[in-house]
Amino acid sequence: MAVVKFEEFVPMFQVDGDINFWAEENPLKGESLTLKADQKYIVKLNWTQLGPLCYALSGKWICNIYFEKMGPQETTFTPQKKVDFIPVPGNEYKVEMEFFGKALGQGVYRVVAELLLESNSGIPMPVAAFADLGWGHVYYAIDM
Repeated sequence: MAVVKFEEFVPMFQVDGDINFWAEENPLKGESLTLKADQKYIVKLNWTQLGPLCYALSGKWICNIYFEKMGPQETTFTPQKKVDFIPVPGNEYKVEMEFFGKALGQGVYRVVAELLLESNSGIPMPVAAFADLGWGHVYYAIDM
């Protein structure tokens, strides 16, 4: 589990939450993950917005998971989901982002999750949070 770190640019508003990495129905633990290419993975983002400024904000939460491949032929894979902002303090959000290891390709990746708030017109708001999910190693294996 990674704790969401929130940058407090906006007074009277904050985000509290966690992000977990799952292999199908099993939670993965630790800062170094070994991922089989043919397996389905889920990143579960859970957060709560707090503070009276919630009533004055609107827009969409942008949820990004960054997989940055290390070494030669560096590549990135960035699944994204958008969630409507609910203007109520204490509102809880639960977002699941699914992918297969083969979408990444074999290699070692740095994994970071990001939450951003954008206005209804698509302009970034001064609200940002992130969580470092550690390292992941994707490999291909044959069944024995």
